[in-house]
Amino acid sequence: MQDHSIKCVLLDLDGTLIDSEDISFRCTDTAFRQVMGRGITSEEKTMFMGRPVSLLLKEMFGSRGEDIALLGKSLYMRSVPEIKMFDGFMDVLMELKRLGLKLGIVTSSRNEPVHAILRTLHIEGIFDAVVTQESTEKHKPEPDPVLKALEETVTSPKDAILVGDQPWDIKSASSAGVRSYGASWGPGKESLLRRAGAISVLRKPSYILRITGAKVRKNLME
Repeated sequence: MQDHSIKCVLLDLDGTLIDSEDISFRCTDTAFRQVMGRGITSEEKTMFMGRPVSLLLKEMFGSRGEDIALLGKSLYMRSVPEIKMFDGFMDVLMELKRLGLKLGIVTSSRNEPVHAILRTLHIEGIFDAVVTQESTEKHKPEPDPVLKALEETVTSPKDAILVGDQPWDIKSASSAGVRSYGASWGPGKESLLRRAGAISVLRKPSYILRITGAKVRKNLME
């Protein structure tokens, strides 16, 4: 499972680095109820996960979708202080930086909340690239966001990996020629991630360290 050629680790944000999906759903569902008079269906919830929600809402509901997106964003921005990283991830990030690897975020979320979250968690300066919804015209599962992160980190696809919790992450990485690993410590489903083409599905953030092939402190692997 070790790979000594890795020079850059790309991470999805929501559901991979940060435990935000429940908060995001709550905000969007509240906005749905105020604008549409109903909550989000289970099918819509599944459709929105890992995708550029504001764009999907506009496509699906027109001007009302834009109203939902604006209200949902406002509610989400107020909720930023509630959002936390998954347990142990700060140690993983620090170890990856200590080992000299480049780090990047590749997310379908919008620029303003993404940077607000990274600042609140005091990790904004850790990343060599932060690719958000506004960074590219095309989004996951297209390769464009991953290719943008590779460009910003000056990394060849063969020297990078991506870790994400949704099939869209895996497909985007594969399309860009980047090896991908699933994350199942959040909402990610192992069966779906494997079906999408993930090399392996990681059950803890610390498992990212195993695949770098580097010697790491024992306590980080527990």
